[in-house]
Amino acid sequence: MEYPRFSTAGQNSTGCSLFDSNPLQSRMLCKTDDFEELSAHIGSVLLPHHCKVLSSSKGVHRAVFHHAPLSDISVNYLRYGTEASVNVDQLGFFLIEVPLSGVSETSYGDVKVVTNTGSGVVASPYQKFSTRWNAECSKLLIKINRLALERFLSKMLGCDLQRPLDFEVAVDLNSPASASLWHMVQWLVAELENEQSLLNNAPLGYAQYEQMLMWVLLNAQPNNYSQELASRTPVAAPHYVHRVEDYINEHCAEPITLTQLVDMSGVSGRTLLEGFKRHKGTSPMKYLKSVRMERVHLDLKGSDMANRNVTEIALAWGFTQLGKFSVEYKQKFGESPSDTLKK
Repeated sequence: MEYPRFSTAGQNSTGCSLFDSNPLQSRMLCKTDDFEELSAHIGSVLLPHHCKVLSSSKGVHRAVFHHAPLSDISVNYLRYGTEASVNVDQLGFFLIEVPLSGVSETSYGDVKVVTNTGSGVVASPYQKFSTRWNAECSKLLIKINRLALERFLSKMLGCDLQRPLDFEVAVDLNSPASASLWHMVQWLVAELENEQSLLNNAPLGYAQYEQMLMWVLLNAQPNNYSQELASRTPVAAPHYVHRVEDYINEHCAEPITLTQLVDMSGVSGRTLLEGFKRHKGTSPMKYLKSVRMERVHLDLKGSDMANRNVTEIALAWGFTQLGKFSVEYKQKFGESPSDTLKK
């Protein structure tokens, strides 16, 4: 198959107005003429893949890959420096592509989108993904953990998701809604590049930055939950739900029973259960388990394998059935507890 050459005519400057040079230069992971080396680096932090060079034109620039990992999100800058293509069966994560120069064509399932510096792509994890870049193309690539984004959406809706989250692929960065997404991306990159920013000096605050990006993405880019998000009417939770929620968050490392929660709520067990179900989308004890699981996740990420192990940390947060704990942990975070501890 012969691949067409892309024209750069008609591009606007929306995508690169804030970047006078390659962004995230302090986070350089790879600068090379060896595409096997490049593929290995990209595969280690995004996903295993093979990059195919489509031309050997003169004046090819060295490939550059910058990588800035947070917790459930990573921000990446990539330039192949030549015409290239990548094909994978599934991404396995959500991907925001924002071209900063040049032109590319991205296919997700049956959808094909040609992008330049006024447009972008949001690809979901589930279908075949391919992309072709011209020699001048460079992009910001934002990888978002699938489970993290779907958990965040579930919290926004107050209920479990009934179907996988799927976005409209094309992004018009000149539209008012999508401009909000682009501004959020610019701000995130600026924070990463600022050595004095809270993002670089308070890593425990990663979640706040990530959730802000997720919130903007879910509201700015059309998706199969857009109608539910637009129609939901926030209703203030009653005082007894807040009281129990606060108590759980403050005392989750201690033994807690449903009877205790009912007694301190000041309402009947039935009223408490109905209030939690309506406003939190779960029961008090399941909420407690979810909070403890999040604390285990943070504990594992912040611990040294030489000093602590999974069993010790799980038991400290009240998980005594370790086999069941490991299964539920992997379902929630997409990796085993031992994998989190190794990072």
